[in-house]
Amino acid sequence: MVRKKQITRERILTGAYQLVVAQGFTHFTARNVAHAIHCSTQPLYQEFGSMANLKQAILLKLQHYLVNEVYNRQVTGDRMLDMALDYIKFAQDNPELYHVIFVEDHFGTNAMHDFTYCYGQRLLAHYKPAK
Repeated sequence: MVRKKQITRERILTGAYQLVVAQGFTHFTARNVAHAIHCSTQPLYQEFGSMANLKQAILLKLQHYLVNEVYNRQVTGDRMLDMALDYIKFAQDNPELYHVIFVEDHFGTNAMHDFTYCYGQRLLAHYKPAK
């Protein structure tokens, strides 16, 4: 009988994501991620190939979180104003994570700033008062 894989890609990504949310990238090492999900470092490299690839997967997960959990709350009913208020509220409620995402540049030259800017531009393209 074939053994079922215990350490899945999703488990690694979830553990690494939770580590980054809780502690930032200061502690983002293969050993710390492996320790967080109770395994050796081998499954990390088997699933992602490198820590850079795992970091890229975390970037995508953070972007998904921002779009689906942060930038879509309705406060005033005005989509552009709501996005600005959502961004500010996120910074107030999650100062450490905000710092990791938007102040420290762990993903290359302002990748998260560019992502948020492009997301705002897409909203603006459909924003009737701006036409």
